[in-house]
Amino acid sequence: MLRPTFRITALMAIVALTMALAGTAIGAPGHSGSVQVSSRVNASASVTVTGPDHVVVYANAPWLLTCETEHGVVSIAGDSTSGTPLVLPAGTTGYSVSFN
Repeated sequence: MLRPTFRITALMAIVALTMALAGTAIGAPGHSGSVQVSSRVNASASVTVTGPDHVVVYANAPWLLTCETEHGVVSIAGDSTSGTPLVLPAGTTGYSVSFN
């Protein structure tokens, strides 16, 4: 699988090439043109530990944080975020993040 940085760089190169080709057509006298570019970003999520029983969830899609506690499983859901701070439930022994 390609690294995200490479995919972004490749996408930027394709957009730049498309714009250069369209610019040549648009600049010619008596001609016009248009360019439409679309892309799809893969869903990603990460969790950063910020202190004892404190985490921050970063995701570009709806997510679900599942915490295993000594009393059972607790789930916390959220939407796309650039950083949602959370306090883990008391007695959390493990957690994971998935897409909702």
